[in-house]
Amino acid sequence: MISCVIILLIVSVLLVTAYILKGKQFLSRLKKPILKVNTRDLVFKTLTELNCSPTYEEQGFIKFIYKDIPFYVEAVEDNAIIKILSLHESDISHIKDRKVLHWITHNVNKNNHFKVIPYRIEENSLHFSVCASILFIKQIPQIKGYLIALLEQCFKIKDEMQDMIHGDEVISPLSTDRVKIKGFSMQ
Repeated sequence: MISCVIILLIVSVLLVTAYILKGKQFLSRLKKPILKVNTRDLVFKTLTELNCSPTYEEQGFIKFIYKDIPFYVEAVEDNAIIKILSLHESDISHIKDRKVLHWITHNVNKNNHFKVIPYRIEENSLHFSVCASILFIKQIPQIKGYLIALLEQCFKIKDEMQDMIHGDEVISPLSTDRVKIKGFSMQ
């Protein structure tokens, strides 16, 4: 009985030692850079190949024009995630209740990777950005097509926002009566 316990103890010590050594090997591999990425240069090069006339801005952004709309990319040299955004404006003179804008923004954002962020509301206009954080590495096959698809998605989201602002059903979501459930009271 004692010999079984000793054997079990020795096997346990060996397993724990092997586990620790394997973990140290894994951690040593993590300290080495897996990909030597200069994301900023890769974005600039890809935009140049797409004839988007990229320029470096003072704030660190890369500015470029795609389909006559200015876009901005925030790309850091050693980070494979970039932030891409475009700025837009929409006439909202027909919207009397500003809560409708929150409802519209929520409904556009809930099913999209690109997000609409209103950043200034004036008396008759809404200024908003369409933005997303995306992976951008040289291992992506057809990286130019990938970037074009992302930019087109940005236009789709902008159009969806504009359609909801100027659509007929703009006022209806907030003007509906509440559902009354028997046994519950809103006092």
